[in-house]
Amino acid sequence: QKPEEYLAQIKNKVTLSNSFFIYWEAALNLMSAFIESEDKKYLKLALEYFEGALKLAGEAVESASAKDKPYLTLHYQQLLAAIGATHRGLKNYEASEKYLQSAIDYKVLDSPATGKLKLTGGMSFGFRGDPVEYTYPNFIQKIPNGEFHYRTDPYTQMFTLYIDQNKREEALFWYEKAMQVSLTEHGNDTMGLPYTKMCLMRYKNIDIKKFMAIREKYFPNAEKVD
Repeated sequence: QKPEEYLAQIKNKVTLSNSFFIYWEAALNLMSAFIESEDKKYLKLALEYFEGALKLAGEAVESASAKDKPYLTLHYQQLLAAIGATHRGLKNYEASEKYLQSAIDYKVLDSPATGKLKLTGGMSFGFRGDPVEYTYPNFIQKIPNGEFHYRTDPYTQMFTLYIDQNKREEALFWYEKAMQVSLTEHGNDTMGLPYTKMCLMRYKNIDIKKFMAIREKYFPNAEKVD
């Protein structure tokens, strides 16, 4: 199905739904259209739908019961990170930093996911070897082993944001923060070999010695890069 046909079908459905999940789903489909076409008009449209989802998610948090509110705050945080990541893909660096910092600062309430979150899935980092352009901020998913998998880590995104601007020391500061998060999750995708190799391939401006030393500091037994 062509992206234009999809947009025509969902426009009324989304605007009438009043559901942040429907807006989020539409944004993800637009991200997919961008990945296939590399036409940034779809990325810009995805940003609009993420912003619509954030507004509705904020209203849902405010009106939620004490039981439902904690889990909704987790979704709200992920949408802040998704908007930051999408701005980064559009090279709106100031806006990206603003939303990513907001995601980091946002108070997520204790929920059934507390202590069971794990950043996972290659879609967290990109397609075609380019983590700047192809972030895919999917929903939080509960899996059979009881973990809650999420796709967008604001700390990892901050690392990418700064290294893309050739701010190497700031980038390494955030990479270390991402490693600390990974440690609390018993090793998530940020410390994994595929992501590590992709960073070394994609970012020729990275200080390889410092980058690898940070990874080694937190995960001395991690699989080595050839």
